[in-house]
Amino acid sequence: MFRPTFATLSERRLIKHHRLNLVVYTDGGQRNSNDGAWAYSINDASHQLAFNSAYFNTKNNNYCELEAVIQVLKFLINHRMYNHKIRLNTDSVSVKSITHNVRHSISIQSIARNTDWKIGQLRVLKQYLHRFTNLHIRQIKGHSGILGNQLVHELCSKAMCFRYKDSYDPFKINPKDLKYR
Repeated sequence: MFRPTFATLSERRLIKHHRLNLVVYTDGGQRNSNDGAWAYSINDASHQLAFNSAYFNTKNNNYCELEAVIQVLKFLINHRMYNHKIRLNTDSVSVKSITHNVRHSISIQSIARNTDWKIGQLRVLKQYLHRFTNLHIRQIKGHSGILGNQLVHELCSKAMCFRYKDSYDPFKINPKDLKYR
């Protein structure tokens, strides 16, 4: 179920006609053998524009981390936000490394052959990355008190608790209730 919070109608018009500096936080996690989740949050200087999270059945934490990046890029493309200046923050060194390699590599097959990444995820990632003109991906320290990072961590944890997408509502999380401010 995908229902992001978004800016008001007048703010959406502003987004379409002005170049924004967007700050995006992504997170993925895994608890048990197959229980994982991903989450993202999109912010500009004044407010949160959108967020989403979902349960993700996988055996690898890095797949959840990468799926969060893929989902946020998909959201930005669907809302025609690929021409804005975007700073994407991830707490995963692996995701930072693989996005750099996919962006600058000619062969996805060689990357997939030498790593444990799924080739389907890498193809989608490469396709999405080429749409962005001003995307900067940086690795930040996880659990360091950064509000955006803590929000996506909480969203990810909540999504892992609810395996079925229909029973999970990300709007019940209030950023003011986060442990770290």
